[in-house]
Formats: sequence, structure tokens, C-alpha cells
Amino acid sequence: MDNVIPATLGDVMNKDLSGFQQIQVYYLELEHGLMGFFPALISETGEIVVCLNKELLEKVKKLLPRRRCKQGQLQILANTEGCYGFEVGNPSGDKTKPLHILTEKEFTQRSSEERPFKWAPGLVSNDMDADEFKETLDLAAEKIRDSAVQ
Repeated sequence: MDNVIPATLGDVMNKDLSGFQQIQVYYLELEHGLMGFFPALISETGEIVVCLNKELLEKVKKLLPRRRCKQGQLQILANTEGCYGFEVGNPSGDKTKPLHILTEKEFTQRSSEERPFKWAPGLVSNDMDADEFKETLDLAAEKIRDSAVQ
């Protein structure tokens, strides 16, 4: 079995699905009353933190800047050996991108980093730290500059 992660769910469908199973995974997201999705991310890659169990997710939460958040869950078609899966029922259909599954081993390796996990930027609130606020402002400024160039 090769270790290449398919780019989309379409690359997996109509192929041999041995090694895949439908499972439930867990994630964290900021709690708010607005439209939008602001999940916990792996700082280095920007990937959403998705775990196979709630206990590992609680360990991740302890390393995140403290903000009001909640746990969510998804059903995914997963290749747990390859540590990835595709959300079942995603409106993107066969264009659905893979989600990386955080393992206990990877968590342990990342735990030694200064800021291994972060919240997705964009939601300004009174419970964010200075680094998060600066990142949100920097992204907004970048979008303004990009739109001015066009």
C-alpha cells in the first residue's frame, strides 16, 4: 500500500477501499453565535485538529490559548493507518479534501514546540490573546492589500 494521500475524495471513490472504514472523529471549535467555523489548527501546517478520541482532544485543548470552545464530531471515511480521512456528507462531494488525523505519537512530538496548536484566525473576541489578535489583523490587512492590487 503506498503512502500517498489522495488529494480529494474523488481520487478514492470507485477504487479498492480496503484499509478504509467509516469512523467518528472529534475536533474543537470556538463557541460563538455567528456563522463561521473557527477550529483548532496545527500551527505548523494549518490543518484542522481531528482526533480519534476525546481524551487526546482534551490534551490538545490544554495547549491552546484559552478561549470559549466546544467539541464537535464528524463521520469520516478514514484510512487510520495513513492518518487521514474524508468527511462523510461534505457538500463538496467528490472534491472533499482529506482531513489529517492527529495521533498520540504526533501529539507527543508536537508538544515540545512553543505553540503547537492555535485557533483559526478571524473571530475577534475579548478572550483572545495578543498573538491571536495580531494574526487576525495581519490577515485582514493582507486581504485589503490583495484587493487593492486587483
